[in-house]
Amino acid sequence: KGMNPQEFQQFRFALYPASGFQSYQFRLIELFSTDLPNLLDKNMRNNVTQDISFDECFEHIYWRKGAIDASGQKSITLRHFEEKYDAKLLRKTKKLKERNLWQVFIKNYAEGNLASNIAEGLREIDINMNINWRLAHYRSAVTNLIQNDVVENSTGGTNWKKYLPPRFQKVIFYPELWSKDEVNDWGKSWVDTEKKIFYAQQEPIYNMFTNGDYY
Repeated sequence: KGMNPQEFQQFRFALYPASGFQSYQFRLIELFSTDLPNLLDKNMRNNVTQDISFDECFEHIYWRKGAIDASGQKSITLRHFEEKYDAKLLRKTKKLKERNLWQVFIKNYAEGNLASNIAEGLREIDINMNINWRLAHYRSAVTNLIQNDVVENSTGGTNWKKYLPPRFQKVIFYPELWSKDEVNDWGKSWVDTEKKIFYAQQEPIYNMFTNGDYY
């Protein structure tokens, strides 16, 4: 929020062609937080069966859709990320199958005095990781990468308009802890709050949030 668009451009081009997509640490946080099916592309989640191997399941992890260029091919950022980290992430995923936060919770804390407190903590993780962080990033991109109705690409080639808004990927670590309406409206309350801010300060950006790009 402390940068104007010119300062933002200077900052991002100093990092070019790196991308926030290349955060191995962020991917680890995701894997430590939830079961693998919750991280799949949303069109695949209902198709997971016992017949699908762990390796096949990992091939459909949602972030593979996050760096597809205009031709429909993987960006160089995604290719480099997969070459460097895929094998390590797959090994970590297998190790965490019975040891991620959700598994620890349901095996040890789902009942008893601590259950509601821990569940609320897990909900907070979900909100911060899968709504607040993504939409704060999206807000920054909308503010700085759209000038005179021209939408700039991300530094790493990420299709950010379809990748960052939570409603498109709808990554939810703990769907069992949310109501059906909360899942359906994932991230909507954040957007409603931001629209009020944008309406008061920057009319073109307000329109970005209301013309179908988000809700």
